[in-house]
Amino acid sequence: MSSNVSIWVSAGSLSAPFYSFYTDASGTIKLDEQLIDPSKSYTFYRLNGATSHPFYLKVDPNNTGVAAGFSLSGDGSSSVGITGNQSFTLTFSDPNQAPDSLISYCTAHSSMQSFWSVIGGGITYTSIESQGSVELQKDSASKIYAKPSSGSSDDITVNGTHV
Repeated sequence: MSSNVSIWVSAGSLSAPFYSFYTDASGTIKLDEQLIDPSKSYTFYRLNGATSHPFYLKVDPNNTGVAAGFSLSGDGSSSVGITGNQSFTLTFSDPNQAPDSLISYCTAHSSMQSFWSVIGGGITYTSIESQGSVELQKDSASKIYAKPSSGSSDDITVNGTHV
């Protein structure tokens, strides 16, 4: 892994977007996009020691089991999540075999789920529109990207990072 990214998870709410995510322990720098780079590891902490809405990650919206291609280590589990001062770390065994998305969820409320896109992780793109030199494509998590119409899906970038 090239680096570890720390993410703090809010106390949660029964209303969408369910959780807010921050890149600092004081909760002042909000993470705008739920985007994961599989060449990095990610450690998730609860913001201000939140004990409500236990938080965890999974791949399949109907199954809380861990899938191949990534691992979660540390506190919590698919049935109890993390609360308080607990944390867990997400790592990818092979970034090229990463799933195309992950789901963050509350282990106590099945309706509290949101998607994280994984950069380059098995994502397939579907062309949805072409305008001059730009083509819009949608990935399997329904995120929309723009790429040069003369290029390939390898030319798609998000904030300067190839996906």
